[in-house]
Amino acid sequence: MKRALAFVFAAALILALFSGCGGKNSSGGGTNAGNAGGGASVQNTSQPEGGKEAQAEENSPYKLAKGKFKADENGFATEKYEYPLPLSTTDEVLTFWTTCWMPSLLPEGGYGAMELPKEDEKLTGVHIEYSTVTGETRAENFAALLAADDLCDLMASGMYFYNGTVREAIYDEGYFVNIYDYRDYAPNYFYEAVNKNPDDKTTRAGVFYDPTTVYAFFAMGTEPVIQLGSTIRADWLDELGIKRDDIVTFDDFEDVLYQFKVAYNSPGPWGMLNVVDMSGSYTLNAFDTEPYVNSSKLSPIYQINGKATMANIGANDLELVKFLNDCYGKGLIHPDWQSKATNGDYKVNRTNNEIGYVATNPTGTAEYASESSDPDCYWLPLHKLLRTEGQTIHVGAQISRLTYGHTCISASCENIPLAVTWCDWRYSDAGSFLYSYGVQGVTWDYDENGKVRLSEFVTNNPAGVGMDWVMIVYTLNQLTEGGLEDVNRKYAYKGAEELAKMNAYWSDFKYDGAYEWPADLKLTDEQSNEVSALSGDVATYIAENYVGFIDGSVPLSTWDSYVSQAMSAGAERILAIYQEALDKYNAA
Repeated sequence: MKRALAFVFAAALILALFSGCGGKNSSGGGTNAGNAGGGASVQNTSQPEGGKEAQAEENSPYKLAKGKFKADENGFATEKYEYPLPLSTTDEVLTFWTTCWMPSLLPEGGYGAMELPKEDEKLTGVHIEYSTVTGETRAENFAALLAADDLCDLMASGMYFYNGTVREAIYDEGYFVNIYDYRDYAPNYFYEAVNKNPDDKTTRAGVFYDPTTVYAFFAMGTEPVIQLGSTIRADWLDELGIKRDDIVTFDDFEDVLYQFKVAYNSPGPWGMLNVVDMSGSYTLNAFDTEPYVNSSKLSPIYQINGKATMANIGANDLELVKFLNDCYGKGLIHPDWQSKATNGDYKVNRTNNEIGYVATNPTGTAEYASESSDPDCYWLPLHKLLRTEGQTIHVGAQISRLTYGHTCISASCENIPLAVTWCDWRYSDAGSFLYSYGVQGVTWDYDENGKVRLSEFVTNNPAGVGMDWVMIVYTLNQLTEGGLEDVNRKYAYKGAEELAKMNAYWSDFKYDGAYEWPADLKLTDEQSNEVSALSGDVATYIAENYVGFIDGSVPLSTWDSYVSQAMSAGAERILAIYQEALDKYNAA
């Protein structure tokens, strides 16, 4: 029924926004290379032992991994697999729907004409037809494709835009493939998710929707790192005679911000974003909460001593709000913070030397120093701020290797084994290197000592585009697509040695995870649907009212009423659903 309704939905969008994924050239494969019942050359990929089987393997136009790697009892590879190239010698085409975050960097021929996809095709022999949309239009474009039943073979961030559960998308409506069923063709991905580090339950739980369902190839790092953290104007600290490591508690932090404000005539040295704490940075979680305010996303759920808890409406959140209200009242938070959605929105303020503290990644600190009008400007990381010295953090510090993007495979794809193989190639050693660093001579080259070094085009782009954005276009687009990223790739240039140490510096704090929601605990489809139906009103209510406590437009004395209204808007039922799931999990 849902799929039938999808055909009717967004008819106007189809005309205005439709960017189809049809028109495949299948003369070399097509349905003959597809699912069960298709061509024998694809399905007959087990390790040949001789005779006709060996001849069939040798004559196959595909080099797939099935039967060629060591696996555990569940079929998950126990070691990395390196593909013999090319993967395919057919002229069939796979279509790939993805996002370009910096369209100004695209050549006239589009993304497919760039060096990386051309090099990939040269190596793998897999022909990819890219359907590239901007970040602003991808939600509408996805709706149009879904309504027309014309999803591309590969859909970057496909489940992010699907308005339903994973089970509905795979089993009920049949839009996406369960990659678990094709694990014979994805040794590297499942090795990274399962057997590379069997103790890494967080990453495995993120990959597996349930024990036998994997809906996407997720972007992941070669190792878990803290991606974002607190950073501060170190040159200002030097001039004021303040030692960075003496900034331990929020009281210390507030005092330093006040000195910044007075000494440098800043309207507000704290570059806070309108989501309060940038997702993934968790600079404020020493208040035993995960403050993230977004009108389109439900506040984080965690648990305290077996009780399901929602961020932004608890007793701990009131204490945080009092702190933020005090900082705002003293002019320590930039007055325009509610209009700042990303750190990029503060560029002018940083250039004018108004900002002295911001949450960012290591390469961001180098970028912010270069854009400042003060030649002495430099930034350094801060240790996690604490309420009291020696505090142990209970929530918001669980590190996963998963980052942001993912790639789903459409069930309508005519050659699913090849599509899975091509995605898995990105997790092989050779494929991961290509996508981590890009094409030699363009984004990297060897230095005089034979070390890989990022090019000037990346580190000092002639168009003035920041390094992170250049890499997202010219190398792995981990904000949107799946793939294995070398976490050290952004530090492969002269002078980046200190940047590479920031992740370890940020990791230096006490953490026990006592309040974390169990990584492998997921709601049932019925529970998820009910939570989804209630989430919109709750998220909107919190976003519209929470910020008022910070700027003083809503009196702190009305906090209890605010919490009561949030519960009435649906938070009470949402928490009851999570509590039911948690109780069942703990009783098992």
